[in-house]
Amino acid sequence: MHTCLCGCCEHSDTIDETGNGGHEMGSDIGELRVLAHRGHVEGIWEHCLSSVGRWRDCENRDPVCMSLSRALCRVGRSLLNKKPLQLRTRASKTPAGSSYRFSKVSPTSILLIRRNFCAIEEMSFQFKVDAFGSIAIDHKTLPNDEIVFGKHLEQCLREWREAGRKGVFLKIPIEKSFLIPVATELGFAFHHARPEYLMLTKWLLSTPNKLPFGATHTVGVGGFVVNDKKQILVIQEKSGPVQKIWKLPGGRVDLGEEVEDGAVREVFEETGIKTEFKSMVCFRSAHGGAFGNSDFYFVCLLKPITSEIKKQEDEIADAQWMNLDDFLKLPYYKGLYQEVMQFGAQALEGNYSGLVSTELPIIFRAGNAKLYHIPKPKL
Repeated sequence: MHTCLCGCCEHSDTIDETGNGGHEMGSDIGELRVLAHRGHVEGIWEHCLSSVGRWRDCENRDPVCMSLSRALCRVGRSLLNKKPLQLRTRASKTPAGSSYRFSKVSPTSILLIRRNFCAIEEMSFQFKVDAFGSIAIDHKTLPNDEIVFGKHLEQCLREWREAGRKGVFLKIPIEKSFLIPVATELGFAFHHARPEYLMLTKWLLSTPNKLPFGATHTVGVGGFVVNDKKQILVIQEKSGPVQKIWKLPGGRVDLGEEVEDGAVREVFEETGIKTEFKSMVCFRSAHGGAFGNSDFYFVCLLKPITSEIKKQEDEIADAQWMNLDDFLKLPYYKGLYQEVMQFGAQALEGNYSGLVSTELPIIFRAGNAKLYHIPKPKL
């Protein structure tokens, strides 16, 4: 006999010679083979019904009770679809391979199924195999119970290894963060995080892990904005590592935002100046930045559309139009950043083309993408 963790019920593990029924646990917690003896099918059915009722109130969520409930879910699906369910017999006195149809199921039992089986179905999360042979678990189908999640995930990991799957991507929403310790206990590692979720991964093969890293770079932009008076738009920040230094307005590119659009947006947010993108002057690559990431900084030549400065009060200490020649002579612009500013000035004069953008269809998947390139020569 098996007694569940809360002591609410007991289950027989075999069928005895008198025909009293029970259940046998398979290696897969999600698969329970219900055993029935001729004439005692209804008794097994009622046993499942009573077990799932107690399981729903069982705070410890005993795995045996859970498995009965999962089996009941499949029974419920069959009945609701009006398909007779066949139970394979395991009794020694019955010919192997015989099967029996459920009969005499009371209307009350069907109502209980309708009430419970949809919730039970949610215990098993769904997943798909990606184009690279790894598993992507559907975060929308994750259960609300740690034990249920852990048992199912542990079994799935065994099956995925046997099937030769390479790795697993597990996205856990913040509202289900209580599942994170269960996943890490099973060998999952953090991959990347966003405000609303944490992505974890696990490599299943014995070879070195070849799953791609999370984001390795941050992307910043600066706007090189010069008006008709040969004055460049510059700012001083209230905080950060370069306070009291005149610099180009700019900031981080948002997720899903084009570099050129990020430059236009940042200039407007910090100075109130509306601009339009003309070309990408150059970009700088550096390492060891925020959170250990590498960093790209793109400088874009922008044409001003307005001229009245309205600085961003919470971030910008000062903003002004400065004579371009005076800006290029500032003592702290040496080395790399001196070259950056010189490229901007040459692009402004037409002596350096920079990169323009063209939006083109991707073809092998839906959507378009921006291509940054040297302008095509005019024929």
